[in-house]
Amino acid sequence: MASPSPDPLSLHCAARSHPDALALVAGGQMWSFSRLWQEVEPFYDAFRSSLRVSKHLVALTATNRVETVRILYALLEAKIPTVLLHPRLTVNEHLYCLSDSVPDVLIWDNQLGVAPPYVAACARDYSLPRGTAFVVYTSGTSGRPKGAILTRKNLVMSAKSSATNLGFEPRDRWGCCLPICHVGGLSVLTRCLIARKPVVLMERFRSETVVDAIQRDGVTLLSLVPAMLTLLLQNGHQKPLRMLRAVLLGGAPTPDKLLEECVKLKIKALPTYGMTEVCSQIATWSPAEPVPLPVRQVGCGRPLPGIEVRIAGNESEGEIQVRGPMVFKGYLRQPRRSSRDWFATGDVGRWDGSNRLIVLARRADLILVGGENVYPAEVEQTLSDCLGVKTLMVYGIPDPVLGQVVAADVVFDDHFDMDEFRRYSEQTLAKYKRPQKVRLVHELPVGTTGKPIRPR
Repeated sequence: MASPSPDPLSLHCAARSHPDALALVAGGQMWSFSRLWQEVEPFYDAFRSSLRVSKHLVALTATNRVETVRILYALLEAKIPTVLLHPRLTVNEHLYCLSDSVPDVLIWDNQLGVAPPYVAACARDYSLPRGTAFVVYTSGTSGRPKGAILTRKNLVMSAKSSATNLGFEPRDRWGCCLPICHVGGLSVLTRCLIARKPVVLMERFRSETVVDAIQRDGVTLLSLVPAMLTLLLQNGHQKPLRMLRAVLLGGAPTPDKLLEECVKLKIKALPTYGMTEVCSQIATWSPAEPVPLPVRQVGCGRPLPGIEVRIAGNESEGEIQVRGPMVFKGYLRQPRRSSRDWFATGDVGRWDGSNRLIVLARRADLILVGGENVYPAEVEQTLSDCLGVKTLMVYGIPDPVLGQVVAADVVFDDHFDMDEFRRYSEQTLAKYKRPQKVRLVHELPVGTTGKPIRPR
């Protein structure tokens, strides 16, 4: 009888097949796969002896610390479904996630202070699909956070699809400064485990920490949100960024101005479209593809292998829908019927002439001005080129005649002039797209993933 295939999500299997290969770098220390497994194995033994795969659910405060990674890998090894809690949530927000998911065990990081007063007092009123690996709460920009159910198959298929696009090289090390409680950071861990490649773990994003990870620890791949890359460039770190083989940009639209700067500086930035419900990436650019200049609505690249994408309806623009083996199994208490069902993303997009996906807006963000659709991203891209504008956010506000009009919050510098801003708007935007109300602010509100929080 043939022996079973190694489990790609098993650290134990990785330690047997690649014992001396580098698995983890953090805080100036290095772990081979065999050393890391030696430290993970006691946790694995404890979980296997006290928890049952089909019965128990664990909640884990997913800090970007080595201690957390050990526990996370042990839970993966034991195949115990795990709810990932964001360490920056308030007590009430943690209690909401806990009361929603009803875990049997809460593993709390004591560095966060006192754990919330949670007691698993009742049985769960729902069941998890077979093979569930993680429950990841969406960031809540469209309402109350929802627990997205990601299976082991979702994780493996997403990782393989990403690897096909990136093409791992022997020297690759992936820097993880995104929170591992969200799919952007979590997927760095799972992709590297599956590919038997090292993760360079950072407890949080700081420009200096990222530069050290590149120059000292040999990071070649990096996942960021656009705001992080902007900060790195503003702090003068162009040279280390040029050393990277690729920078994956997700979590928010990549401004044309930022991408054009990267192209000119020969920084390999890859705009990406993804979401928690699709286990990270849906479409992205390939490192082999040059981004054309001038950069104007280049889009998020082509769909990754194994995922189908369509624009719903008969129009050239419509809701983006996806399906494939990396699409989640549904939300807690709202399971999806089949992996063959199309998942409606809630985003509006279109295809360009090269089969690249252009994401225009979240459907909830569309501004309806007297029957005309205004896409905030389009207005933001246009007005970000105005002198003195560092960044801005566009949203709709009620209007008694038109239903809605456009408003903008502008982060400005010393060169900003309001009259010039209004003149620039008149020259570059149709009247119904121009901001009727402009607020000058020092910063834009962002959520826990770094995504801007658009007013509703």
